[in-house]
Amino acid sequence: MNPNERERLIILGGIAVAALSVIIFLILFNMSRASELESEIAKNKRTLKEVHGLVTEYAQIKQRSSSLESRLQGGGVPLLSYLENICRNAKIENPQLNPRRTGESEFYQETSIEMKAAGLTLEKLGNLLKNIESSPRYLRIKSFKLETPYAHKELLDVTLQVSSYAPKEASSAQPPKKEHP
Repeated sequence: MNPNERERLIILGGIAVAALSVIIFLILFNMSRASELESEIAKNKRTLKEVHGLVTEYAQIKQRSSSLESRLQGGGVPLLSYLENICRNAKIENPQLNPRRTGESEFYQETSIEMKAAGLTLEKLGNLLKNIESSPRYLRIKSFKLETPYAHKELLDVTLQVSSYAPKEASSAQPPKKEHP
């Protein structure tokens, strides 16, 4: 072997070792990157699953909210007349319906009626509560008092406060704007 061939072999061996080192480095780098990407994929899958859960929860809340908003519209009938009809449907005679001081929030106006009815059977009371609960209008029983009269233990006297809510006008429901200096 002459010196030129020996130099060529050494140079080719050096190039082969360098190329092999670069290839091994690239393989190790890609394996490391692949493992990082796999953990990132797993993390993103968990995040995606959480997002899907939130989307489902949001859809359920939106559906309940729109249902509640439609019930809050109330149909335009005053609460006093509406409760008189509910009492009539439950076959309750001569209930005392008295308007109460109403509450107010930033977005809703509350109307309350105190209702007293004496001498009810358990069936009539059940019908009254069922009619209030299944009303297409949003009604809330804020207080409930049940008594049995001393003379007639089989009958019931009931006092309850029923509230209805209606959204305020769009212009008055907006919070006041703050001016910045």
